[in-house]
Amino acid sequence: MARTWADGRGGQCTRAPTASTDLCRMHVKQMGCAAWLGKVDGPIPDVKLEEFRRKGTPRVLSGAGAVPDEQLKASGRAQAKGKSAAGSSAGRVKR
Repeated sequence: MARTWADGRGGQCTRAPTASTDLCRMHVKQMGCAAWLGKVDGPIPDVKLEEFRRKGTPRVLSGAGAVPDEQLKASGRAQAKGKSAAGSSAGRVKR
């Protein structure tokens, strides 16, 4: 599957692959061009890796390495914080 931009965080193409490859028609045509981001299971082209680093949207993390609220607000990409992906009850005390 091809890697997609996904606000600079990187994602994977959700389109159906062609019969002869694991890429969709659009990404087959794009392969080797300046817009090519690579495959999700392969290396990111150097030029695109630098672009991801410069323009990518910071991920919201909890704990060490979290992006400060002020930085998120300044970037215009504030998101909900404090929720785990699976909605787990880790850290809660059962009574």
